[in-house]
Amino acid sequence: MEGGERHSYGESDWVNLDELQVALAVEEMDVETLRRELEKSRSKIAELKKTLSDICTSNQVPSAQGEHGSVSLDDLAEEVRQLREREELWKMCSKSKITYTSFEAGDTALFLPTSSGNFIAFHRSCPFRYLSQESLEAARAKAGGIVDYVLGSIVEIYEHFAGEGNDGNPYSLPAGTPYYICTVIVL
Repeated sequence: MEGGERHSYGESDWVNLDELQVALAVEEMDVETLRRELEKSRSKIAELKKTLSDICTSNQVPSAQGEHGSVSLDDLAEEVRQLREREELWKMCSKSKITYTSFEAGDTALFLPTSSGNFIAFHRSCPFRYLSQESLEAARAKAGGIVDYVLGSIVEIYEHFAGEGNDGNPYSLPAGTPYYICTVIVL
């Protein structure tokens, strides 16, 4: 979309959503790889912290053996610093991805309009995640009116259960169905 053009959703867009799902699946694999690397870094940081703590409590000059021979206290401190930098980088990278298989506070989610005018999270196997009314109003204010989608960072998620009638069931779900209202910071 260029020059402020508006896009309306039609039947041909479902093919594009399939392509988007494939792209998101690839990104999800990248996020899982980042999470595994982050966990490895956390383990290594914990190990190095313990080594540093042992050195400090024993008041001895370190003579630990690492992968490449003797390791000095300065070398350990530098490795901890580098691992912390990598951890921060991985955290930033994982936050720049759109979540669609699980939803937690801090995740970035894409909400698309339904035929009834509500906005539901783009998802796979995580149905009934709806955008809060206040977040939708904030998106409309930011866009100056009508919005085609809402991209937001999840701040809070409230669980509800569909009741009987319109008052306790704003999304026309079967009675007793759990649904979730997501409050987001509009991006």
